[in-house]
Amino acid sequence: FGFPPFYVDPTKYYGQREAQAIYRLIQKGFDSKVKRGYGPWFPKKMPVSDEAKDLMARLMESDTSKRLTAKEALQHSWILNDGKSSKEIKKDNKAKKKEQDDGKEEAGSSITTEVGYQFANFATSNQFKHAITALFRDKYQQMRPQHFDNLKKLFKELDTDGNGTIDYGEFKNGMLKSKDLNLSEDDIKKMFQELDINKVGEIDFEALVNAAVHDYLIASDQRLYEAFRELDDDEDGKIKTAELKKKIKEMDVYGKADELLKIIDSVDLDKDGTIDYEEFLRALHPDFN
Repeated sequence: FGFPPFYVDPTKYYGQREAQAIYRLIQKGFDSKVKRGYGPWFPKKMPVSDEAKDLMARLMESDTSKRLTAKEALQHSWILNDGKSSKEIKKDNKAKKKEQDDGKEEAGSSITTEVGYQFANFATSNQFKHAITALFRDKYQQMRPQHFDNLKKLFKELDTDGNGTIDYGEFKNGMLKSKDLNLSEDDIKKMFQELDINKVGEIDFEALVNAAVHDYLIASDQRLYEAFRELDDDEDGKIKTAELKKKIKEMDVYGKADELLKIIDSVDLDKDGTIDYEEFLRALHPDFN
């Protein structure tokens, strides 16, 4: 728009007073509504697409755990679709589909560098991730609906035979098809094996969601800490392994509750029946694995 969202009149405020006034506006936050004039909102005289407004509002979210990270912003629909509106996208999709049906154009790949990193981080983390990501799936869908929809499109693209699962051949072909990634077959195989928790040679949609939830949690220290606090029922700074096991049993994550219970015990390094934040962090974050 050509002006900062948090702005004060320099003729009224200057020096330290100007900085303090701007900081007070930042504390109040950005109002993602269309209004007259200029300020921390969308100016009525400068219309932009809903997609662009959604991206800007999410980037200026005052809660750091909800705010988009730089990597997440690169997966926003406005970025992925080169700033086009939903109407333009629908028009382009119809034209592309016609060209593909006519055999004039091959379908592009939805596997971006950011998606590749999701799979890579998931592959290098402790098995504890399988127990935790399922517990926060619904929260991820609520906080990142567009990313969730992108995953659905990606799954449909990789599932070339349309049987509802992705085998290794389909996964490998999809990863190799991406122009953004430079992966060896060993890297791809490791990613697939980590996503295939049931070890049946196939992965379903939930497996892609688990990788995305894991990436969502580790992208922000604040998110990881909030996830820990949500599992710390009595707020004593420790997760009771017995309580965590109870939640896993109730959900019967992947139908593999017994195996996940053993994984939980392995994270409790000092075998005191609790998981403190350091143990939690070391088990989930790829930098420690």
